[in-house]
Formats: sequence, structure tokens, C-alpha cells
Amino acid sequence: MAAEREAEGLYFWSPVYVDPYTRVEMITVSTPYYRNGQFAGVATVDLSLESLIQFVAATAEQYNLGVNLKDAFGVEVVSHNFRTYDNALVSYYSFGEFNWQIEVVNANQHVDEIIFDLIINIEKGLMPILLLCVMVGYFLISHYWIRPIVLIAKKVSESREGEIIDIRYKSQDEIRHLIDTFNQKTIYLEAEKVKAQASTKAKSAFLATLSHEIRTPMNGVLGTAQILLKDELTSKQRQHLTSLYESGEHMMSLLNEILDYSKIEQGKFELDHSAFPLKSIIGSIKSIYSSLCVEKGLKFQLNSEITDGRWYYGDKARLRQIIFNLLSNAVKFTEAGFVAIGLSEESCDEENYLIIKVQDTGIGIAQESLGRIFRPFEQAESHTTRRFGGTGLGLAIVKQIAELMNGTVLVQSEVGQGSCFKVRVKLAITEPVTEDVKPTKAKTYPGLRVLIVEDNRTNIMILEAFMRNKGFECHSVMDGVQAITALQESSFDLVLMDNHMPLKDGIQATREIRQLPLPQAKILLFGCTADVFKDTRDKMLSAGADDIIAKPIAEHELDMALEQHSERLYQFHREPSLPSVE
Repeated sequence: MAAEREAEGLYFWSPVYVDPYTRVEMITVSTPYYRNGQFAGVATVDLSLESLIQFVAATAEQYNLGVNLKDAFGVEVVSHNFRTYDNALVSYYSFGEFNWQIEVVNANQHVDEIIFDLIINIEKGLMPILLLCVMVGYFLISHYWIRPIVLIAKKVSESREGEIIDIRYKSQDEIRHLIDTFNQKTIYLEAEKVKAQASTKAKSAFLATLSHEIRTPMNGVLGTAQILLKDELTSKQRQHLTSLYESGEHMMSLLNEILDYSKIEQGKFELDHSAFPLKSIIGSIKSIYSSLCVEKGLKFQLNSEITDGRWYYGDKARLRQIIFNLLSNAVKFTEAGFVAIGLSEESCDEENYLIIKVQDTGIGIAQESLGRIFRPFEQAESHTTRRFGGTGLGLAIVKQIAELMNGTVLVQSEVGQGSCFKVRVKLAITEPVTEDVKPTKAKTYPGLRVLIVEDNRTNIMILEAFMRNKGFECHSVMDGVQAITALQESSFDLVLMDNHMPLKDGIQATREIRQLPLPQAKILLFGCTADVFKDTRDKMLSAGADDIIAKPIAEHELDMALEQHSERLYQFHREPSLPSVE
């Protein structure tokens, strides 16, 4: 604080300069000001020297003097009849801390003592008057302008996040009007923030409910289709069931697009980083899109300039989503010709970038429509949606994911000729990771018991069919309370736990299961939920779930989870029987 008070007593004077607008000679005085011991700003006052110059000139003319006034930098402020010659008497006087200097030459060789004393007194009186003017100006500016502004800045800096800023100021002036307006805007913004938070919360709750209410019945539809497709069917029956299953998968892809964009919009869309081989994505591209192109009579081309065995460190699922969205659009909007994808790499500033180029000979996009195809819920033309379907979110999601991966998306297109999308994303190259060899066929687990906790009877039927096909003995209950009772009364090797249930939900039931006495507390437990939001998944994992399987349940995903945790399945058996491969 002592240093602050000392600094507040310092003033800094500029050289004399000419104002570019008034063409009047000016001088500026500046002084720092502090808040809480920290430098907060500088107050400045611009002073016109016009009156001073006129006064010096008039005085010099009145007493027939030659006068030259200079500032501390040697800049001439005013000069009047100043000439030196032999036997001339020149007087010099410097003004204290301002270090201005006045030089006076008498027109006669003999100077009358009275006139000389008068001139000296005038010289001495100029600077104190000027200093007084500066101090008065500084006081007025500090009191009426700087202090209120510092008060506003202090209140804003001291306010906590989400706190309404209320500044009290008594004077009725422009600063009062500014502060009143500031307070009103603060209250308004806080009210709008509360509304926005409530709207976001309601939207999230709605999407979570929408996801659950759609995924739950779709679990029954797709699960039943998967079960029936294993039976002996006629070709016509298999065709119908396959169509049913693919239609359900399409519906789920549309729902996932809406949920993904909602996450992006709310800033909850995150990337998961891990090492993965590029060949795993290339394999999926070949197996899926080559057959889709064959069905439509299109030629499919895949060209990769990337070294075989290349591994990257990044989000494999989101990279796959970018490629699949672009290829799905290319196949959907192309009636004849080809669909091609090219993969290559480039380096920039020691960073590695993967280049994805998807080209087709489809319907193309008009130049005036290119600017809006990356906007959510939009397609190039309204009739495109009616003809080809879709939510209009695919490209918007591609652009958002690419930007999250420090990348860009470019497009070139011509109506009737086709389109070419070029995506550039940053991906670090990494060393190959040893992969566990996965069995090519599903395993069975004879002699193991599973507890299915599910309040939907259709879902119970689906899960029981899945698990019995794998050799499990099944026992089902309808809520979390019954699940805890069943574990206390009987022994099981696996629990499949739904989340949304009456009496006690899956998260609470899982938490209480982990608090049971051993060995029940160590049982392998999979969360099976139609709520795919990350918050719900994290809550179930934090409660004690070993893995999460999203509804609608794909049987191969269930097989992968069982394979991953196969050792824990047999933890309660002294001499475990190894699972057999069908």
C-alpha cells in the first residue's frame, strides 16, 4: 500500500505537441492509479498552452523583452523577439521538477532593476499557476470519472460466477446513468441465463426420455429379429426379417444422429483417444460399402496410399463415423456410376494429418446450396429429403467432429455430375499394439447362472433367449429391490441390470449390490440401458457396473462383453469349466 501511495503521487509530463484537430499547442500530464495494490490504469489530462503562449507574448511585448520558453525536452513552446547580441543581458530560469526553462533578453544594455525583478517574478509565477491548474483538473477527473469507473471494474472483478452485480452510486450524472444501465443489463442477463439453463435441462431430459422410450421397444423389435434370423427360414421369410432388422437399424441411426448433434450443441461431445490400426476401419469399409454398391449396380473403389500396418492414436469410432456418413451419403445419392474413397497422409509443422477423399457420380449439389449443406437439419433441396430421406444432420456432424479433431471439410460439386468431399483431420501416428486374438465364433457358458433385472417383459424374453443360447440358466426379476433379494437368497455368476425401473432403479440397485457381503458384492454386473447419454453411463460405472451394453442390444456386442470378462464369469467356481466354442 505504501508503494501504491507513493506511485499515486507521481506525475508524468509529455513534450509539447500540436493537436492535429485544433492545431493548438498542448501538453499532457499522466498519473497512474491502483486498485487493491495492483496497477489498474492511467489518468491523463490534456492542457492547452494557448493562453500561456498569449500571456508570455503579451508580457514580452509590453516590456519590450525577448522571450524564449522551452519545455523539459528542449522543445520550444513560445519565442518572442528573442535575439542575442554583444553586451546583451540574457537571464535563464528553470522551473523546479517540471524543468521548463525561460530565457529573457532585454532590448537595452542596461536593465532597470525594478523591471528585471518584475520579469523574474512573472517567470516564477507561470509554473505554479500551471501546476495548480493541472492539480485541479486531476482532482476533478479523478473524483467524477476515474473513481466511478474503478468502482465498476472492482465490483465486476470481485463478483462470483452467476452472482448479480449491483453497484451503488449517489451522484446524478452520466456515470450514474451508465451504472444504472449496467445494473439493469446484469439482472436481465442473469434472468436469461436462468432461462437458458432451464431450457437446456429440459431439452436434455426430453432427449434422454426420447432415447429411452424409442430404444426400449426397438430392443424388442431388433432382438426378436435377431432370434428369428437364427431359425430355419424360407428365403422369403429371411428376406422379410432382414428388411425388418435393417429398417430398425436405420431408425436407430437417425436417433443416434439427433443425440450426437445434441451433444455437440451442448458442448458435451467428447473424443476418446486410443491406439487403433487403420486396417480395422478399411476392413469395415470394404465389407459394408462394396456390397451396398453392388446392390445398386455401382462400382466401388477404395484407394489407400498409406503404409500397411499404420496405427493411429485418436478416436476410432468418430473417425469411422466421418467416413461412414460420407460414404452413406455418396451411395444414397448416386444412381449410376461409382463411389470412391481415397486415403492419404500429409505432414504440416511436424503434425500428421489423415486425408479422406470421398467422390461419387451422384445428383450433385448446386453452387448456391453448398453454403448450407453443413447446417443442421438441412439438405441441398427440400425435395431431396422427400426422395432420399435422412435427418439432414450427417454432414453437420461430420463437420463438427472434424473440427474437434483439428481438421477441416471441403466440398466440390456440380449438379448432375457428382460431388467430392475432402476431410483433413489431425491424427498422431503410434506404434502397433498387440491385439488379443478374438474367437471367430460365439462361446457358450454351460453351468452358469444369470440374473436378469428388467421391468419390460419383451426385453426379458429377448435377454433370456440370448442367454439360454449361450448355455446360461436364467432367472428374471422386475426391479432393483427384487434383484437384491434374489442375490441374497441364491447364487449367480452374472447380473444384467436395467436402469429405469420402479421402486429402485439400476444405479441405486448396483450401488447396494456392491455393498452386500462377499462373495455377492464381487459378482460380474453389466448395465443394460436405453439411456445412452454419457452422464448415465458414467453414473452406472461409478455405482459399480463392470460394463455397459446399450439398448437395443446387438447379440455380438453381448458376446464381446462376455468374452472380455470371461475370467470373472467363473470366479465362484473352484474348478471352472472353460467356455466352449459353438
